[in-house]
Amino acid sequence: MNSTGLVVALGVCAGLALASLIAAVAPPAQVNLVVAMTRAQDLLAQPDTTEAHSQRQRWWPGTVLAVLAERSTNSTSRWWGAPAVELELLQRTVTRYIAARLGWALVAGVTAVLTGTVLDADVLAVTVLAGASAVGGSLIPAARVRQAAGAARAEFARTLASYLELVAQERAAGAAATPALVQAASLGSGWVFTRIRDILTSARRTGTPVWDALAQWGQRFQVPAMAELADIVATAADGAAVYTTLTAKATALRHAALATDREKANRRSETLVGPLACLLIAFMILIIYPLFARILERT
Repeated sequence: MNSTGLVVALGVCAGLALASLIAAVAPPAQVNLVVAMTRAQDLLAQPDTTEAHSQRQRWWPGTVLAVLAERSTNSTSRWWGAPAVELELLQRTVTRYIAARLGWALVAGVTAVLTGTVLDADVLAVTVLAGASAVGGSLIPAARVRQAAGAARAEFARTLASYLELVAQERAAGAAATPALVQAASLGSGWVFTRIRDILTSARRTGTPVWDALAQWGQRFQVPAMAELADIVATAADGAAVYTTLTAKATALRHAALATDREKANRRSETLVGPLACLLIAFMILIIYPLFARILERT
């Protein structure tokens, strides 16, 4: 097969894969509730279909993504396994994560093929470059998910400082441990307070002590401040006065956040040294070049 045939074949495969990916991850169309309920009643009135028929009616791109998502969730491989904890923290599904990896791999591979074709590279070189680019592109969503999860943990710790202050005020007003947590969570807004309210609501429904639920959540999603809050509230449930402890922990969280911000600012300032040095050198060359050009002309 010559290079033109290989490029055409790869283009056809890339087009089919892209079409399947878009069809799998595209948002569903809006549903007319009246028509949908009428159809549901008609289906209920009809005899049940067999399991084999329902399996044949399933859309194969979604089925493939579901299978890949299941295998990625169960895999312990660093390269193929899905970061389930980070995805759950960000409230993202494994299926869309796998779709994003396939999409990035497809884009990177097609870009490499097009670049190799424009540069008139060898077929073997284009194939190797496309494979390496696809593998590298598939790792981009994993890095972005881990980065977003780290940012979410940092934001959670920042917001938790305010939540600790609210809990301390509720305790100072005479509220018990559990009502103080619930009332403080109802005063705030944002996804962090929403998540805390969900944890407390789930704990009350299952009969689990709220401090145990908070500790389990903090350990699962690697948020130490949440586990420390659970320990403080557990001691408060035993009758200990924890107002000072809560306010001290909130202050410590704020100081830690400020230290992190300073560290990030210092790193960003250090990264500007290289570009500024290059800009200074280019400016000096721009100034000195006319002088050297005149000297060379005279000689």
